Amino acid sequence: MGGDELALPVENFRGVYDYAAEEGLHRLVHAGEVGGPEAVREAVEILGAERIGHGIAVMHDGDLMSRLVARQVVLELCPTSNLRTGALARQLGKDTARVEQHPLRMFLERGMRVALSTDDPAMFHTSLLAEYGLCAQMGLSTPQLVRLVEMSFEAAFLPEQDKRFLIEAVRNKGQGPLDLV
Repeated sequence: MGGDELALPVENFRGVYDYAAEEGLHRLVHAGEVGGPEAVREAVEILGAERIGHGIAVMHDGDLMSRLVARQVVLELCPTSNLRTGALARQLGKDTARVEQHPLRMFLERGMRVALSTDDPAMFHTSLLAEYGLCAQMGLSTPQLVRLVEMSFEAAFLPEQDKRFLIEAVRNKGQGPLDLV
């Protein structure tokens, strides 16, 4: 589910999400970009979301952060998109926002599972490499950036062997078939 998260009640999508789960599909919900933390809570509790697209509103609810950690729900964070759409500024209650105000670093410090995303690279004129550059601007250290890469692979809807291969490639940078980070 993507788009305007405030257009319809989450409950309206329950049947579709239940069916998807019954068919073995993963559940991803776009929530907490412009809506509040309750949108993320509903996505997890009502739709069984395993991953949340955006989810920056979680920064306002420490209890929800702890719940997401306990349930290992992943937030797909899109800093460029959050800045360019004004979603981050809206969550901060300001007219504008700076990348340093993005909650990604706080989420990492709280032990949350996050994956970095470009959202829509053609629309936002970004790349995954540029997103990692923004993370460095936020003050993330090299070990934190490497951990973010690993978490992104861990959260991928890929077979476990593929995830392990990619994570090992990151850990053995320059020594394997992939030269990441």
